[in-house]
Amino acid sequence: MPAEEHSHGGRSRNLVWLAILVAWCTLVATYTSPPRSLSSARSRRVRVRVKSSTASGGTALHAATTNPRTAVFLTNDPRDVVQHNSLNLTYAHMAMVEVCDGWEDDGFTRVVVAWQGSSGVEGARDQRLYFAVSSDNLGRVWNNAAPVPIPVLAGQWAPVLHWDAEKRRLWLFFSETSPSCMRRPTQATNSTPALPERWVIGGAIKVTSYTLKHGWEEPRVVYSQDAAFGVPKLIANRVVVTSKGNWVIPFWQQKSWTKCSVRHAPAAASGVLISTDRGRSWKAYGELTMQQHGTWAIEGTVAEWSPDRLVMLLRTSSNYIYQSTSEDGGRKWTDLAVTVLPNPDTKVSLLSLPPPSGASSQVPAELLVAYNDHSKAEASNSPPLRRRLRLAMSRDGGVTWRRVGSVDDRLADAAMMDSARMLDDGDESAEVWKHYPTLAIARGGATILCAYSRAWHGDSLTTAWHDVKAGIWLEELSVRHLRAEYDARG
Repeated sequence: MPAEEHSHGGRSRNLVWLAILVAWCTLVATYTSPPRSLSSARSRRVRVRVKSSTASGGTALHAATTNPRTAVFLTNDPRDVVQHNSLNLTYAHMAMVEVCDGWEDDGFTRVVVAWQGSSGVEGARDQRLYFAVSSDNLGRVWNNAAPVPIPVLAGQWAPVLHWDAEKRRLWLFFSETSPSCMRRPTQATNSTPALPERWVIGGAIKVTSYTLKHGWEEPRVVYSQDAAFGVPKLIANRVVVTSKGNWVIPFWQQKSWTKCSVRHAPAAASGVLISTDRGRSWKAYGELTMQQHGTWAIEGTVAEWSPDRLVMLLRTSSNYIYQSTSEDGGRKWTDLAVTVLPNPDTKVSLLSLPPPSGASSQVPAELLVAYNDHSKAEASNSPPLRRRLRLAMSRDGGVTWRRVGSVDDRLADAAMMDSARMLDDGDESAEVWKHYPTLAIARGGATILCAYSRAWHGDSLTTAWHDVKAGIWLEELSVRHLRAEYDARG
């Protein structure tokens, strides 16, 4: 081949490769471009922390492979040892995650996480709602966290997100304390620290929403605190859209024993709010209690197992998760019954999985629950209390369960929980909690996202433990692996 012809051919090939490179870079830039901001915060990328996840004890779990794990928001250390955020939050909790397919007008998916936070303790005077939006489709890269830009009348609690893809509207349900319900400061005792003034937990259940055209709406009351004995109301788990199109939100009322107390009211009662008009109006149903057993049943989580058949799991202080079912879409509920799943008096999250590819939509759904795999009795005899965060699956509407996976197993490793390092100050209650999970379905049912809190428990953890960062975290889990683990344990 003549030298001139060879030179022209080389240049042509180089131009082709250059065009391919430009196209690829454009695609990557589009895929990771930040969404239009829901607040005035500037965009900032948070480092993605991906660690190997291994099962703790027992048979190795197929689902506990290398799961991408992301720090959505890191709290500042309350002793000013480590500063991770400019919002001055040392408390961040009650994480809620929602996957928004068709976010705004870019056609891509965005993941939104919201939580309650303060610069002090739970219920502190400045407690309000915060949120962050991913700048990618998977929730691995995050923009700056920011306060939800709505009026704050008092303490705000427990955000619940719901994406209405048809109307491209992001709903945010939450509870807000009555402005007159502030608890007084308390003095330190032998078993409890001194606490500042704090808001009573719960209040009226409210809702706001966000659209690209109108921004954030003014919040309105969904369920007043004045209803049902005037006991403060709360929510904690996601909205369920039933096969008939109704929206169902589990809620509970939690009596305050100090400020704003109500005599002769039940200590706690759980039920659901149902909307038949896509969130415009709501009606309360159910009054599930455990008072006769000397415990409460709160923080309910609901999933639809088959048309009109709902399952609700609830947190209790009696060592196990309890369950109720409804055969009419949530209007009537069975008496609470104990399950085989342990519960150290902490929140759980339940959802129904989409049917596998090729399966009939008429087949009853598989149920998946995230929970802390400790009983309260076990926790009272040893430091671990909310260390093991696990997943279990049921294919018979919650009658039987099989453990299928774990979340954030790094904290369960013996090397990370070395008692000699952790308890060097003699505080046997000191540990790192990973708790309060919320599950969401992503990537068309191929992936489960689990948002959860990491928090320090006890005051004697040394600074060497701050490589285990507290805050709001998100982990991805493969549905294929979870199903494989269920089958392997049959």
